[in-house]
Amino acid sequence: MNRLSVRQFRIHRYLPYIRDKAFLNSASKDSALGVINLRTLEESTSLQILLVVVGGLMIGSFLNVVISRVPAFAANQYRLIGIKGPVFDLLTPTRSICPACEKVIPWRHNIPVFSWIFLRGQAACCDARIPVRYLVVECMGLAIVLTAWSIHGATWPAIAYSTFCLLLLAIAVVDIETRTIPLVLTIPLGASGLLVAILGMEYGASINIENAVYGMFLGGFGTWALRYVQLRITHRLNLGGGDLYLAATLGAWLGWQVIPFALTIAYASLMVYRIGYLARHGAKRDTSIAFAPFLVFGGILVYLHGTLS
Repeated sequence: MNRLSVRQFRIHRYLPYIRDKAFLNSASKDSALGVINLRTLEESTSLQILLVVVGGLMIGSFLNVVISRVPAFAANQYRLIGIKGPVFDLLTPTRSICPACEKVIPWRHNIPVFSWIFLRGQAACCDARIPVRYLVVECMGLAIVLTAWSIHGATWPAIAYSTFCLLLLAIAVVDIETRTIPLVLTIPLGASGLLVAILGMEYGASINIENAVYGMFLGGFGTWALRYVQLRITHRLNLGGGDLYLAATLGAWLGWQVIPFALTIAYASLMVYRIGYLARHGAKRDTSIAFAPFLVFGGILVYLHGTLS
């Protein structure tokens, strides 16, 4: 065997090891790239979660501003109810003030959730009690934004349906506190539901404009029919005109196929609550109950069932 053949023999002898080593090197590089990509994905997901949490808390805090100022805005514009204290304009941004002493609230005392916990539910300027509603609305706003993001991701439907649920929350709280449903929220919300049905099909909207229009008509007409029957039987008007607009708004967002289920859940939950209320307080006590929270409960429950199923 000459020198050339010996060299060729050595190359062929060690060639499998060379190939295995090259394969291991490439595999290690690929695995390293995989780890880097996985870390990048985890970092991007963590960043998205952080942004969603911060954004949800800020939106919940802004929702409290809407809940506090919408009745005053409605009283100023339409003279629906009497409001004590300063009258705010929704279109003119102003600093948050203490409802008790009307002093400006500094930013460090206006951090969502944390400020209420740190101050222990008392205003720093005058030791007045801060309603727990502020904490509950901020937490629920965060929960709504997180749920919409987890279902739809960072997409347009997430923005649309989180806005839908957030405004429903504001309407429900306003109705609990003032026994009025602000049309300045329900009418734009219903119109936006029709707009989402028209323009949003390309971005993942669940219904079209035909279903939205039929749902708006069925929701409003069904609530009106129940109101008429209840008036004929009890000779009392327990459902207001705002309930009709809110039911029609739910129909515009949910569609005519599921709005009957939302209304059924709302009426059933109202009856259960009313029976429990009468059993606890008796029939002699004023039993005026806000209906908007039950409509909102039925609408959001049907929406979540249709989205997750």
